[in-house]
Amino acid sequence: IRLYFETGYPYEPHLSSIMSDLADLRAMRNASAHITSTTQKSLEALAQRILGVPSLNIELYTLLTAPNPQSTSGETVFLSYKNKLVVAAELMAQG
Repeated sequence: IRLYFETGYPYEPHLSSIMSDLADLRAMRNASAHITSTTQKSLEALAQRILGVPSLNIELYTLLTAPNPQSTSGETVFLSYKNKLVVAAELMAQG
């Protein structure tokens, strides 16, 4: 981003703050696009990190619709990630 915008502003600070979330979303996307042992292991590791319990053979749908234990308002995993993206986009739009 810094190649296109001096200091990366207004995108870089907000994208940097959600970089790990974007990596999580990439793992989810890969699991939805390619069914391989590698993508399944990545999804299982992600699910275990998010849910806090081993999640062998978990499907993406199951992960996305599961209640997010880190959410104080009872959001699903999907809604938690969606809300983070929306907030980041709003902050970038405001400059």
